[in-house]
Amino acid sequence: MIKRLCINEQKIAEQVLDIQKQAYRIEADLIGFDQIPPLMETINELKHSEEEYIGLYEEEELIGVLAYETELLQDNTVSITICKLVVHPGHFRKGIASILINHLAVLSRNTSSLIVSTGAKNKPAIQLYEKLGFKEIGEIEINNRLTLKEFKKNIKVM
Repeated sequence: MIKRLCINEQKIAEQVLDIQKQAYRIEADLIGFDQIPPLMETINELKHSEEEYIGLYEEEELIGVLAYETELLQDNTVSITICKLVVHPGHFRKGIASILINHLAVLSRNTSSLIVSTGAKNKPAIQLYEKLGFKEIGEIEINNRLTLKEFKKNIKVM
């Protein structure tokens, strides 16, 4: 079951932060860079985030989280940026990230595009985004040890 998460609630924030730290630790190892901002985030910072969160539950366990921001474009459509997409490592390779992204696209009926970025060396994430129809739109060099690839998926506005 997917539901909106109230990130300012202590219990929810703790669960999200736990999954976030586990998932981003694995990404940090994959890309060879351990200064990923979500790894440094505190519970207080998370609780005061302006991002919107949805979570996928298996029975009562939170197993996947997607955080996003929306931007109103000049044509009155919305572009959504996926800020975080994390899956509990015990549930990798079960399609959870795909389920969350597809749910977000359905949830956001007046959306023209989805934007997401990941470490340029994070091959599993890149393969996932390409499989879901995202196209690479550029690279952002954060520093000499970290480059991000940015992807965009245009979706039909309802």
